[in-house]
Amino acid sequence: MFRVAEQGGEDAATGSAALALGSWLVDRGLVPGDGETRYAVHQGAEVGRPSTLYGRVEARAGRAERVWVRGHVVPVADGTLRVPPLP
Repeated sequence: MFRVAEQGGEDAATGSAALALGSWLVDRGLVPGDGETRYAVHQGAEVGRPSTLYGRVEARAGRAERVWVRGHVVPVADGTLRVPPLP
């Protein structure tokens, strides 16, 4: 997530945060601990980049097992992460 102070108090939509939200909702008992829950995240209007991300979390026995997020983005950067081999 990022925030530029001059732009206001709201981040543009962040997929990693929307993804983590699904697990958090299950962990806190705010959604059923068994089965599938869908949710939407509306974010970014305050900074002029209104976005909606759609999440889905599958839970079993009170634990998130799988989480997905989808939506449309405006790329602001890209890159490659290289993991060095183990010694």
